[in-house]
Amino acid sequence: FGGNVIRESVKSGSPWFVENFQQLINALD
Repeated sequence: FGGNVIRESVKSGSPWFVENFQQLINALD
């Protein structure tokens, strides 16, 4: 994913970003 998407998601606190990010962490872990 791109940096712009991340910044916008973090700024708005989008739940989907948090969920997808957690899935990414789980995948890497």
